[in-house]
Amino acid sequence: MFTSEMARRAYQSIEAVETSNDIAAGKETGAIEYCARVQLALRSVKGKTDLIEMIPSKNKHGDAWTPIYLTIDRSRQMLSEGEAPPVPDGAAERKEKSHARTHADAANLAMILTESPGLGIVKLRATASARFTLGQARVDVAVAALGAAVDERTAGRGAKPMFLDGSLLAQEVVDCVPLDHRFAVLACRPPPKERS
Repeated sequence: MFTSEMARRAYQSIEAVETSNDIAAGKETGAIEYCARVQLALRSVKGKTDLIEMIPSKNKHGDAWTPIYLTIDRSRQMLSEGEAPPVPDGAAERKEKSHARTHADAANLAMILTESPGLGIVKLRATASARFTLGQARVDVAVAALGAAVDERTAGRGAKPMFLDGSLLAQEVVDCVPLDHRFAVLACRPPPKERS
């Protein structure tokens, strides 16, 4: 288990909280969200001193993005499940736009990995930047959103080639893949793993 402070851009204002993607909130590095199998973002809830919002922003084992609210019992130093606060006007729409953008970015990466299997993260970022004008943070968030559909392997000299398994793509990502590319993306499979 690792812990990290959130980068300031993820909590500096109400708008930043509502529009930033929690996967990219790891402090100072993309390695946090890239390596994590489960990533939880914790925030205090405005106006509620004893309520914490916990968002599983990445979960390779199940559901992600559904917030869980925890109530703090300070005298016993315990957490228990709490009630969700009312949603402020416009917050849900902004968060939904952020998720839609992440799904579209993930669809673009799925197309790249279908056309060029075995890219490492550096070449994937460069290709995504050239083809879709995606920055490093958005690529890292999109890779995390691909979840189990990305088969990352270890190769010589520390290389970590990535392959796509189109059968494991989330439906929200598949829906963002253009129709003329969808069949190839869904049919994409990683090569068999080499035996040691």
